[in-house]
Amino acid sequence: MVLKTFKRYYFTTVLILVGASLLPLWHFSLMLKQYYFGGWTEFNITLVIPFMAVSVSILLGFLLLPLLKSISVRKSHLIMLLYSVTAFCGLSIFAETISTRLDVLRILIPTRRWRPPDEIAEMVSNAGIPLTIRIHYYIFSIVLIVSILSLLYNFAQTRYADGQPGKRFLSLQGVTTSCYALAYFFVRVVQYENFATRQITPGSTINAAVCFVLAALVMGLWGISFLRFTKYTKTIPPLIAVLTVFLLYGAQYLMLDGQFYLYAESELVSFLLRIVIAIVPGALVYLSLRFVL
Repeated sequence: MVLKTFKRYYFTTVLILVGASLLPLWHFSLMLKQYYFGGWTEFNITLVIPFMAVSVSILLGFLLLPLLKSISVRKSHLIMLLYSVTAFCGLSIFAETISTRLDVLRILIPTRRWRPPDEIAEMVSNAGIPLTIRIHYYIFSIVLIVSILSLLYNFAQTRYADGQPGKRFLSLQGVTTSCYALAYFFVRVVQYENFATRQITPGSTINAAVCFVLAALVMGLWGISFLRFTKYTKTIPPLIAVLTVFLLYGAQYLMLDGQFYLYAESELVSFLLRIVIAIVPGALVYLSLRFVL
């Protein structure tokens, strides 16, 4: 009965993940068609970078689940996450490389003028998304992958591992993961132009703070599920949440060329608010331990 329930959950989830990957993969195929066979096929680059890499990497990681059932819970959890994150980085770099070369071709082909190799190399290096912005979105994307896969893995645990983790924890993790996924989508689709042009607006400032808090929360909850029933359960997860915020602050500092978002006119008040934003997720994760354990 347990095996039958797990199989039903596994195949249903795989079908949902495949469905979620179809549109990004279709636009990725259109981009490859344009690059390798020519022509100017219309495709949506937003669906390719990073949604194609995110959706496919989550699918690939979840497909490993039956092979990892015989391994200990923590090892299988970690292997699945490392595999997915590696797949995401590889797919993202490949898609960005193709997109950058297409951008250069759009400049070169209409002019039909010979250009020296050094000039073409400079055009390639200047095209595409700057590295500092990519790092920012890589971190956001990896947090999303970890949170969704951790949630799916924990649901799978309830199907073949004596109902652990508990329903209260799964409910809390499901709500925070859903909120973070919505915030991630909003940042990538709505606020992306502000990030790409390094424009600091009140909307992008507030949205960044919300994303930072939610990213820290989902990583803290991942820490709880990964370290469940160990002596580190009450200490490491809140620390993971706080460190996640500081890691995002570092990426933000690089992306904005040595600046931070200002949450108030006074730099001192803004600095104190940044500290509060870092501490709040850690405190919430610590308080949630009483609710879920």
